[in-house]
Amino acid sequence: MTTLIFSGVLALVVAGLMVGNEITVGFFVHPQLWKLDDATHVKAAQPLARIFGAFMPFWYAATLITSSFFTYQLHTLSNPIFFRLAIAATVIWLLSIICTIVALAPINDEVAKWNLENLPKNWKERRRLWDNRHAIRAIALLIAFIFLTIACVGR
Repeated sequence: MTTLIFSGVLALVVAGLMVGNEITVGFFVHPQLWKLDDATHVKAAQPLARIFGAFMPFWYAATLITSSFFTYQLHTLSNPIFFRLAIAATVIWLLSIICTIVALAPINDEVAKWNLENLPKNWKERRRLWDNRHAIRAIALLIAFIFLTIACVGR
């Protein structure tokens, strides 16, 4: 197996699992939390915020690294469209990391630290803001994954 094929498969597996996770959280798990009573919603959201806050930075970094390595290897191919798609995917991964650090992680950290007996008055607004931002990020990640898949398959 060539390095290009191996790196493409690795990038797709790492990215695909990460994107699948983010889509599941944003479009299946969190909407169900809103169907719970307030106390149960927060009790369920807090451990999710903690585990994802601890684990996802590594997964995002792994996605960026594997797609960057694959993209670098594509620069020698004669058809530049696949290289450009891989660059676009890698840029989206990078922008999603920046977006996460700036716009999502601070809210996630708040949720993880909330006192259940004394929730902030705007806790629902903060959760909805996170959900809305996450939905945009999840769609961007899906687009990046599609670009990466086309680059891997088409190259």
